[in-house]
Amino acid sequence: MVIRNAYSIVCETIRINVSITHLKIRLDYVKKITVSMLLIILCFNTIPAFASFTQQQLSSPVGYWLMIDDKANKPRAVIKIYPVRSKKGTTLSGKFILGLYIPGRNWSKYCKGCVAPWTNKPIQNMTFIWGFQKSGNAWDSPWINGKIFDIESDKDIYSSKIWLTHGGRQLKVRGYLFVFFRTQTWMRLTRSQVRYYMALYKRQVKQHPLSI
Repeated sequence: MVIRNAYSIVCETIRINVSITHLKIRLDYVKKITVSMLLIILCFNTIPAFASFTQQQLSSPVGYWLMIDDKANKPRAVIKIYPVRSKKGTTLSGKFILGLYIPGRNWSKYCKGCVAPWTNKPIQNMTFIWGFQKSGNAWDSPWINGKIFDIESDKDIYSSKIWLTHGGRQLKVRGYLFVFFRTQTWMRLTRSQVRYYMALYKRQVKQHPLSI
């Protein structure tokens, strides 16, 4: 009887220790999850939140886009693509809403030395892509026969086509110069995200004044 009671006490002690160990592990897990959630919240307070769009928005390149620099792989500019209607039909054009600072890249207020009609014109709100015509009826049909003025080069004008990918959330922009071509990926933006990048642009201008 004494041996049986001793055995029960030992077993109960083991169960208590195991329970405490499991509790500690679960508490550590909860702490890690809590820290992870806090980090996620902090991140979403410093970058634009995940965007939602209507099906109509996703089926057209019209709207705001974040240009990603294909060399630095960083946000380069916010672009607005808009329709231009005429008797011949609808084409798409686009203009710079704002540029974003990348060390070593062009950071100017005016298009100094650029070919006409962009010579010494303000870069902000400058139309630099135009003439895109839709080639089909599908949502991802390419828009072709467009032109892109390369502000970085001051002179190059590329033949171009654009097309939607990833359900309309991304835009592929391809420019052709002779037999060579280059493709960028732009990300669709909401108006709230545009405001975020506008605020970022203003902070960057204070830290790195634009050259005149």
